[in-house]
Amino acid sequence: MGDSQAKGRAHRPHTKSRGGCSRCKARKVKCSETRPSCASCLRGKTACEYPSERGGGHKISNVSTPLATQASSPTPPYISARDFEKTVSVESTERRLLEMRLMHQFTSFTTRKDWLSLHDQDVSDMWQEYAPTLAFEHHFLLNAIISVAALHLAKIQPERQDMADTHRTYFNAAISQHRRAVREISTYNAEAVLISTVLIALPAFILLQSTELISYSPPLQLFYILAGNVPIFQQGLPLVSQSSKVMCILTAKPNIADFISEASLNIYLEPFTQLTTWRATDETVDSESQNAYQFALGFIGCVLSRIESGQTDASQIRRLIYAFPSVVGPVFVERLSEGIPRALVILAYFFCLAKAVDNVWWMRGIAEREVFGIQTKLPEEWQWAMAWPLQKLVGFAALTLQTRQAEGQTMIPS
Repeated sequence: MGDSQAKGRAHRPHTKSRGGCSRCKARKVKCSETRPSCASCLRGKTACEYPSERGGGHKISNVSTPLATQASSPTPPYISARDFEKTVSVESTERRLLEMRLMHQFTSFTTRKDWLSLHDQDVSDMWQEYAPTLAFEHHFLLNAIISVAALHLAKIQPERQDMADTHRTYFNAAISQHRRAVREISTYNAEAVLISTVLIALPAFILLQSTELISYSPPLQLFYILAGNVPIFQQGLPLVSQSSKVMCILTAKPNIADFISEASLNIYLEPFTQLTTWRATDETVDSESQNAYQFALGFIGCVLSRIESGQTDASQIRRLIYAFPSVVGPVFVERLSEGIPRALVILAYFFCLAKAVDNVWWMRGIAEREVFGIQTKLPEEWQWAMAWPLQKLVGFAALTLQTRQAEGQTMIPS
């Protein structure tokens, strides 16, 4: 690799980590000690475990199978959450009522409006009927459903701190159980594994609503988690029948594979001609990076076209936005992790699109936080490139306001 390509990617000296994760300790390298996953495990897309968080003597042994090396569940992200085993060790009327209420919340409210791909009736039926029924056979799916329902309540009723705590407790349990289920995936649990995979990834997107602008960093965790769903689906889909209810996750419109093919057309790069032809002082873009940037911009341009045409349902636009982190590819994410300004600008272009359809509880406010956060990280030479996403934010905000007013929604602060 030439000097220009290696610029900004110098290797840091490795030092031993005292409080690091098990993987970094085994490799005898410095661990960033960040949760839910350290930087090294995020880059390697491997499960990140801290010895002190393995309590209960239930250490999960590694299984020498393709699944163990290709697909894994995220590490529990809430180190301050109540221990789930202690929470459920004693049967109580209070806990049973809580779980019943949250299952009711999920089926009657969470998945009835503003949910994932509800424009597709099969998807709607899967979330409202099939997934809850399946959850009674698979506790990891049940805990994921309860966790997401609690998160929904915590978001629409911010004063409900008890729901935030419940979300964290059940989410940690769901992930730990999901990890075991992924490693032991079979025809028996494959459907539940795939459905819970989608549920477990959603909070990574929702938590962007809490992005700190002062100490902004790109949401690498979101990209790694959603990209990590791909190998799980690759392992699980052959284990379910073609008539499975789960297949609607893939077949719902717009079909992501067809969309990617359309997005490769040069016409969708036209709004970004100035960015693609301009180079910063001493900037060199290698062919691998150029291909990654072009793919990302083509995807963004195609989504933009559908938004501005006004002919695509908002739920379908959200499906495309949610799919972007899982398909954009590791090269683009690596450039984000390196803090390359061009990659950060393109990320701002992507997130500003969310403003056009963010009048739902799990997206509201993310677009502004990410775009403004990215702006704080860019050097002066690159600030001109932020004019486009900032302008789009204003235009889409007006569009969203009109939509809320038309639907009679009450404005909720982001």
